Amino acid sequence: MKTFDLYEPHFKRTFLHVKDVARAFLYAIQHYTSMQGQAYNVGDESMNLTKMEVAKLIEANVEGCNITEGKGTDADKRDYEVSYQKIKKLGHQTVTVTVEQGIKELLKIIPHLSESELKIMKNV
Repeated sequence: MKTFDLYEPHFKRTFLHVKDVARAFLYAIQHYTSMQGQAYNVGDESMNLTKMEVAKLIEANVEGCNITEGKGTDADKRDYEVSYQKIKKLGHQTVTVTVEQGIKELLKIIPHLSESELKIMKNV
């Protein structure tokens, strides 16, 4: 069993799959005239998750994984929720891939990555 400590698990982050990022770019190009000069958050409020919520999704999809609340602090102090109402009002469906679907995709890809590819993906 692999056990990981998660520091400050109540901190919130927002997530978005790269496919949905690409869709948003296409949408912005197609609607350039009405969107030009504006900033838009792309995503969905349902993707504003705590670090522990994401950890539990990982735990549920990785056999032998146990993520616990650690006693330390996280150097990354970001803790936020994002509103996506501005782009939604334009009619753009911002999210088609959930965090759990993204986790499952990563789990299929990871075994095919080289050691050097895995090394550059770590942030620890």
